Amino acid sequence: MIYDELDVLPLKLYYKICKTKDVTLLSTEPADEVKLLEIWQRLTAEYEELESSESSKREFRLNKQISLLECAYNMVHLCCVELEVNIDNETIQMLNDLGFMVDTTSNELYYASISKIRKRIETNQIKIAALKNQLPKEEIKGNERKVNLDEVMASFCAILGIDFDYNTISVTKFNAIKKQVDNKMKSYEKMSNKINGK
Repeated sequence: MIYDELDVLPLKLYYKICKTKDVTLLSTEPADEVKLLEIWQRLTAEYEELESSESSKREFRLNKQISLLECAYNMVHLCCVELEVNIDNETIQMLNDLGFMVDTTSNELYYASISKIRKRIETNQIKIAALKNQLPKEEIKGNERKVNLDEVMASFCAILGIDFDYNTISVTKFNAIKKQVDNKMKSYEKMSNKINGK
């Protein structure tokens, strides 16, 4: 058999060929290496097209979410700093409009509500760190641990509540599962935004 389509080529075999440059792995029987090289070039072009469009969209979405969370954090943090020094009705109203209630009934409640707002907006830093971890790593340095493909597939299985054979999953099936994980993460994000009043 010759693996000449991404939907039958096992993902691990694809990466093994990438690493070893041994195109003969595309065939389970003796085959013409020139033909296998042509097949490999076509498959890698298809894979790069498939990956680049999906990963660039995903990276753009992640960066956009990170920027929004950072902006919200900075704005609310600065509002809290201002209100600790000076009571400003416009700033209080802006925070109230954003769902961060400032209680002005007493001095004690006023400062307690600002402290509560600070703690609530601090969760944005955790979200930002989690989103940054999902961005592609530019290079592996020193003692950083490289996540292997099995760990990625295991995390996808955990998120979707499914299981599949890591050794035989095809490239296209893996990409379809990756899209499902992205969709599920988006729905989690929407639920989180509703809970946080965004």
